[in-house]
Amino acid sequence: MAQGFAKAEFADPGWQDYTPTYNNLTIGNGTVVARYQQIGTLVTVHFVFTLGSTSAVGTAPDVSTPVTAASSYTVLHNIVGLGRYKEDGGSGFLGYVRLSTTDIIRLQTETVTGNNPTETNLSATLPHTWGTSDIISFTATYEAATSTLLEMGANNDHGSLSGLTDDDHTFYPKGVLGQATLTSNQTGITSTPEDVTGVTVTATVAADRMIKISATTMTNVNTNGATCIVKVYEDATAIQRIQTEAAGANDEHTSSCVVYTTPTAASHTWKLTLEANGGTGSVVAGGEYPCILIVEDVGSAL
Repeated sequence: MAQGFAKAEFADPGWQDYTPTYNNLTIGNGTVVARYQQIGTLVTVHFVFTLGSTSAVGTAPDVSTPVTAASSYTVLHNIVGLGRYKEDGGSGFLGYVRLSTTDIIRLQTETVTGNNPTETNLSATLPHTWGTSDIISFTATYEAATSTLLEMGANNDHGSLSGLTDDDHTFYPKGVLGQATLTSNQTGITSTPEDVTGVTVTATVAADRMIKISATTMTNVNTNGATCIVKVYEDATAIQRIQTEAAGANDEHTSSCVVYTTPTAASHTWKLTLEANGGTGSVVAGGEYPCILIVEDVGSAL
């Protein structure tokens, strides 16, 4: 019986720089530090813009998000972070940031109407008149539309790691590529090797991957001193051999092995075979003692 696996892992690529786009905000000869981190669907953004002599702030300035936000955010209704707008040599004004679309962060501050604070967009004169060395900064946190969650499902679908480069991706294990088991006896095995029924795993492997193959099987042979030989195959090549010798007729032996390989980037098949020399052998298997083969991607082979 062959099975697929559902598996989940979080990838953490760390903090990354990004280059925003802007509306109503001229960077000119100013400087920008824009960084973000995504873990799962949680995105955190840090942004600091120090104005230069050719920088300018227009009405309702926007900064693009590094990762598209979830569509559940209602336009301009969700505050996703706090801002600080610092006048060089003067006061620092507090504000906040909202998502004006799933890809745009709107910069806002407050004015006072009567005794009540009222939200308003930044402009050339709000919360103060902007000049050289003034600073616009904010930190925002929001839910991304897609996740860095690595999902591995049936049919060896390894999903994707959003936000990671191909080089980053190689360092993460993909986990179990497949499992196959036998839960009933297979008898009548002679010196001609036979495939263990149904204990075969086929999976596609990327380049430079370390693959771990684990096998456990119970065997017997009907003649004292006869041997059973279990082999693990990768495609047409035997990569592991386990041999047991019967101390008595029909003695049962449980054998386990683990072997690591770095196959080529292609589809590969792993299987178990059994042969008996000097008698007739069997695979002894049941629900509580299955013959089992597990193939795992344990990470980069580099």
